[in-house]
Amino acid sequence: MVRDGGVKKKNGHASTSKGKGPVQAVQSAPKKGKAKGKGKKVKPNKARTENRCFTCNEVGHWRQNCPKRHEAGASLGPCNQGGIANLHKWEWVDRLSGLEQRADDVAKEFDEFLEGVIEEHLSKNVADDKGQDIVDILLEIQKTNTTGFTFERDLIKAITMDVFAGGTYTTFTNLEWAMTELRHPQAMKKMQQETQEIGQGRSMISEDDLYKMPYLRAIIKETLRLHPPLPLLIPHESTQDVKVLGYDIAAGTQVIVNAWAIGRDSSTWADPNEFQPERFLNSPIDYKGFHFELIPFGVGRRGCPGIHFAMIINELVFANLVYKFDFALDRRESLDMSETLGLTAQKKCPLLVTVTSCK
Repeated sequence: MVRDGGVKKKNGHASTSKGKGPVQAVQSAPKKGKAKGKGKKVKPNKARTENRCFTCNEVGHWRQNCPKRHEAGASLGPCNQGGIANLHKWEWVDRLSGLEQRADDVAKEFDEFLEGVIEEHLSKNVADDKGQDIVDILLEIQKTNTTGFTFERDLIKAITMDVFAGGTYTTFTNLEWAMTELRHPQAMKKMQQETQEIGQGRSMISEDDLYKMPYLRAIIKETLRLHPPLPLLIPHESTQDVKVLGYDIAAGTQVIVNAWAIGRDSSTWADPNEFQPERFLNSPIDYKGFHFELIPFGVGRRGCPGIHFAMIINELVFANLVYKFDFALDRRESLDMSETLGLTAQKKCPLLVTVTSCK
């Protein structure tokens, strides 16, 4: 899906080399420009990830009716309505429909919200801090100037916004779809067996246990393949001329990647519309942007910056729900698998199940 740029076909049609599909073609396209600096291997923080919220550091405060939590959620709502089209500038159409004004209002609300978050972190007593969150780290980078360039407050707001907005609806959406796909009895049975073996009667599954749970990760991957949180990824713009599948894509072309279609491509996946977590058990394919067959969060330096934070929370919550409870659907009702129309593809009808404690 391409907009606003010059895209030309070779001899009136797209030419492809033998055995090379869209994924391989993109991988072999010219890659100019490299990220500066050496990458560092980062180990996951062993502190409870769900406590590392940038709006409220203390668990008790977050679990209460935190004003900032509800304030941010209310502002996020309009951003998800209307789908990918609302991310584009439609000039007079935007002004006529009132979309431009609504977008400006939401942007102003978020700017005020994030300004308050930053001020709260600047004024808090460091001695009473129970651990740094992402805003603390960004403020420390700004203070020490370790990046080598001007780290302005607007940049801190932008990064914080990306992590928060990107992790709110996408995390909830992926978790609900994963729970929905447990309607398959075999998947539920295998998942429960794995959590019981790892949990060994403890009160809960810990973050350190996640890396010993291959079937859990397989279910998450299969869920992301069938139900990517963003069916159409955030638009990107080409910085230089490039040729893909015989198409000349000019610099400045806006490109939208259809992650939903990639995940259901029959030339890549066997039985693409079937829920089969086992396909990932002996496969190196992951969702972190290194394999073009599965890119629910984008790829490269422009991929989702909060992917690790969001997915650890997702896996931890999912594992503990299955570890602690049994879930059953109402036999009198069929499960509605339809999706909503929006930036994120949520279930049109919320998942309703009967929950009982595991014996």
